Formats: sequence, structure tokens, C-alpha cells
Amino acid sequence: MAVRRAGVVLSAPWARMLVDRSLRDRSAQVRRIALRLLADSLPTTEVVQLSEAALLDEAAGLRWEARIARLKAGPIDFAGFYRARLANAVAPREIRAALLGLGESSGEHDVPLVRPYLNADSPSVRRVAMRALGQLEPLAVVDPFFVALCDPLPGVATEARRALVDRVAYVRIERVLGLLVATAAPAHTRANALALGRRLSKWDALLVVLTALDEGNPLTAAILDAARNSAANWLAGYNRTFVPPTSEQLTAIESAAARAQLTEGAKAELLQLLGFSRRAWGV
Repeated sequence: MAVRRAGVVLSAPWARMLVDRSLRDRSAQVRRIALRLLADSLPTTEVVQLSEAALLDEAAGLRWEARIARLKAGPIDFAGFYRARLANAVAPREIRAALLGLGESSGEHDVPLVRPYLNADSPSVRRVAMRALGQLEPLAVVDPFFVALCDPLPGVATEARRALVDRVAYVRIERVLGLLVATAAPAHTRANALALGRRLSKWDALLVVLTALDEGNPLTAAILDAARNSAANWLAGYNRTFVPPTSEQLTAIESAAARAQLTEGAKAELLQLLGFSRRAWGV
């Protein structure tokens, strides 16, 4: 609130000092408001300087605010700006900032610039590089993200899963099931496989959930709880969509249901619905 009031009388020395300090505040929202106030009151040269510094902030909201302010000051090639910063970046924070901006402002042609950072020594740089890759790669590209689901760093694997969620139309259930039953895979890999599998089509999502609950598939308690909750949500939402299953899907689901660690009531309800689906859809 103090920052907003300062904008009303920004010509006063104390107000300008307050807004300048607010640009360095820990809160991204405070920094965003301060930049907006200054961008509307300062000469163009100062706006360019302030907005270009804010383009390298790690808060997404502030970067977008900075782009608006910078465009008001004149034309700019944002992708080129971030490429130049990435070329000269040394510290992990500088690299992260440039990668974040490049991912938001460029396209597939800059993928080769990002890929080397997937092997960086800094875990945070690798995580941000994976995020940028997810933004730059065409939606049909899924292979690098499936590989990254097995990354030993949970943060990198999570970014890979988010990229795959955006590409769920190109995700094959066989690949998801393969990771889910891979006992040698890290727990976070299998958790991400379940989270991704829940985003598949209605019947494929059910098969993924039941596979996670297979009594012969050892998973952590947290993953099992998530799978049980997903099964309950699937049962509750059965009538929300009317996508017919294939005969092969129903056969695989019936087999998985027989081995799933469900309560007697949930299993009985599921088998009843599966039987109804066979009759209703004639499969």
C-alpha cells in the first residue's frame, strides 16, 4: 500500500526513494508495482535501464511487467536480448534468468542453445533449462522429457513431467506404464509417471491408476495414497464423459482391477461399472 501511495506523489524525494527500495524488495508483487509506477513517470532512458534489469528477474510476473514497460519505451527483440545475456552469463543466477526469458520469448530454433545447460553442474540451472526446453520444443517432441523423468534430481524430473502434460496428446500409455512399474527407478520418477498418467484419456488414466495399485508393484505409501485418491475420483467422475473404451482397454483394466489394492466396496463398484460399460458400448 505504501508503494502505491508513493506513486501518487512520486516527485517527492522520499517517494522516489521508497519506490527505488521497493524494486529490491523480496516480494515479487512489490517489485512489480514499483516498476509499474516508475515506468509511468520516468524518462525513456531510465525506463529502458530499469525494465531491462527487471527482464532478468526470476519472478515470471515481474518479467512480464518488464516486457510491457520496455515495449512502451521502444521496440526490442526480447529473444535476442536473452540470447546476448545467456552468451555472457557466468553465475548460475545469471544463467537461470537468461534461460527463463529465452524460453518465454523464443522458439524451436533456440533449442540448441538450451540443451547444453541440461548437463550443468548447478541443479537449479538444470531445472530451469528443462523448463525452457519444454517451452521451446515443438509439442510433438516427448523423448527428451521422458528421459528427464528419470533424472536423479526431483526438480528436473518435475519440470519434465510438466512439459509432458502440455504434450499429453503425444504421450503413449506404454511409456508411462513402463516407468510406473520400473522398480529400479527413483520414487519421484514413478510418482511423476502416475501424475502424468492421470492426465491421459479416461480409460488409459484408469489403467495407469490401477497399475500403480497392483499388489505386485511396490510403491511408496505416498504414491499409493495418491493412486487410491485418483481411483476414487475416477469412480466419482465416471458419468462426466462418455468416451467408449475399446475391448482391449477393458480387458487390460479388468485384469488390473483384479490385482489392485482397493477396498472391497471400491473394487465392487469398479467391476460393476466395467460390466456396465461392456454392455452399454457393446465391447
